[in-house]
Amino acid sequence: MTLTYEEQVRIENLEYELDQMRGILFKYRFQGASGFVDNVTIHGGYLQSENFVTGSSGSGYRFGPTSAEINVATAINSLDIPDAATANSFHVESDGDTFWGTTPANFTSNNDNATAYVLKTGVAKFQSVTLSGTVAISGIVNSTATDISLLEKTWTMVFSVTDADTIAWTSGTITLSNGRTFAIDAGNTANMAALTWIYLDPAVSSTVLQITTTAATAMGANKILIGTAQNNTVTASFIPYGPGQPLVDGANIGSLAVVAANIGNLAVTNAKINDMAVSKLTAGTITSKSVLLAADGSGDAEIRSGIATGDFENTGAASGFILGIDDSDSDKGKFYVGSSTEYLKFDGTNTFFTGLVSTIGILGDGADGDVTIGSNTTLAANKSYRNLTVSATFVLTTAGYTIHVLNLATINGTISANGGNGGNGGNASGTTPGAAGAIATQAAGATLPAGAAPAPGIIGVTGSAGNAGGTTTSTEFLGGSNTNSGVGGADGGNGGGAAGTWAGSPESAVQVRSPLFGNSGNLTAGSETTITRRLSPVGTDTGLNFSATGTFGGSSGPSGGTGGASTGASGGSGGGGAGGGCLFLAAKTITIGAAGIISSNGGNAGTTGTSSANAGGSGGSNGGGGGIIMLCYQSYTNNGSVTATGGAKSDGAAGAGAGAGTNGTVGNAGNIYRVLIT
Repeated sequence: MTLTYEEQVRIENLEYELDQMRGILFKYRFQGASGFVDNVTIHGGYLQSENFVTGSSGSGYRFGPTSAEINVATAINSLDIPDAATANSFHVESDGDTFWGTTPANFTSNNDNATAYVLKTGVAKFQSVTLSGTVAISGIVNSTATDISLLEKTWTMVFSVTDADTIAWTSGTITLSNGRTFAIDAGNTANMAALTWIYLDPAVSSTVLQITTTAATAMGANKILIGTAQNNTVTASFIPYGPGQPLVDGANIGSLAVVAANIGNLAVTNAKINDMAVSKLTAGTITSKSVLLAADGSGDAEIRSGIATGDFENTGAASGFILGIDDSDSDKGKFYVGSSTEYLKFDGTNTFFTGLVSTIGILGDGADGDVTIGSNTTLAANKSYRNLTVSATFVLTTAGYTIHVLNLATINGTISANGGNGGNGGNASGTTPGAAGAIATQAAGATLPAGAAPAPGIIGVTGSAGNAGGTTTSTEFLGGSNTNSGVGGADGGNGGGAAGTWAGSPESAVQVRSPLFGNSGNLTAGSETTITRRLSPVGTDTGLNFSATGTFGGSSGPSGGTGGASTGASGGSGGGGAGGGCLFLAAKTITIGAAGIISSNGGNAGTTGTSSANAGGSGGSNGGGGGIIMLCYQSYTNNGSVTATGGAKSDGAAGAGAGAGTNGTVGNAGNIYRVLIT
């Protein structure tokens, strides 16, 4: 049905009048002497006071079907949320006690049945409380009735370590923060076997500290925990629970925990150091007048590197050194330095050594370094190489100087001390005689004593003009202390000149004297002689030298005389060859390659000139004698050649007249000595 406008207005007015009527009727029903109903209205389905303003203190009240708001003082006899029968609930008793987690009946039976409570007396119980901000706690009474476990304390007892399982303390006084004191007797833990608590329990004794291995026993009401002690392998430890210094065993200090910055300068003195492993000395300098190795019978005392501990004989064949006291051999002082093959050793009584010892001089000191001869070279001084290599095709001429090599001498070229060759005689021309052959160059022999040096070659004799016959005699100086006379050729037409002659023979043995070798007597040429080294000088010897008693090697012969002549002239004789020198080479190892040569050969004689017309032939000249070669070594390999041969002769010339000159003589061979040092 559709209402007209007027009908709608009438209905709205009727609703308003009915609402007003409800209010009047409500006031009428609740009106009484208190005037309560005069302030109550029904608004929007809520019963509320006329002055109600939600959320405003003192602004009345409002009740609805699902909620209520009271903004005025309210008196309630008791409160049970959600009810009085539910255990997990909240309650406020009429006397003001408040509790949680139990029923009113159970709380009345025993307050502790509640999970939490706050009584009207101020006593409270909670399971867990978090306090934040500034919290003031008061009411702890300073009296003998106060629980001493709650108080701060200090004490004057001094704790110390007795041994690995005992902590002791002196007598002293415990003072509490409330002024109460306890006089404590001296005591100790006895021999501990486990972690031990030290504490005071006045209920047991007010003067004797108690010990226990049970933590719960040491703590609780009216007890004071003093500290904990622990037995260890070296020293017992103690950690105070309050004042005092901890006593810490080394096992309780972490690795690298104590660094230099934590230790004051000069803080650790000799009296504080009992034992310290040498392995802890990893750097720095030991400054002392002496380092004494003790012979106390407790074992070897030694300084070593490379060689095993206690191995004073180096039975382990190591390389290094060991110096110390051999406890297994009556505490004798011993040392060993070197390898199993080269060493210096003192066994407590005698000194031994093997291998070449360069400090004595035979191998030199290596001061001239590592040298390779790559061009023809002549020495101008004695040499001390570290290593020497003579390259192929090149010649190292010793010129009488010695060669010392600390390690390896490799000879692929030539080391020479050869004598020079004599010059060739000139040919005669008509009545003009031939010129004499030039004198040969002497090979120096600086290592030989005076008077034993090789002689130079003899100069050839000049040819002479023809004459009516007669003889010609020449006298020349020869090597060593010997002389020879070259005899002239026969008169012209009667025969050729005789060959030059010389006296003396090469030495078959040489005597060696030196601080290294001692007086070793004669060494036999052509063989290897083993020498045992000596450290001490012998007699007045001060250096290495060779002593020879005669000529060494052959000296050079003279030229032949000229033949007699009536019309012609004889040719010049050739110069005699010079004797070889003395060649000395010492090296730890000598290796001669396939093309390597070590030589001290005599020089060759010069050729004889030819005669003219009726002159006789001039005589031939002699070759120079071989020199001396001395090789000293520990290891020797020769794939090349080592020679000290005599020089070649020259033959006499055939005479143009009646006689030919006599042939010269080949120089005598020299001597080679090889000395193996063991």
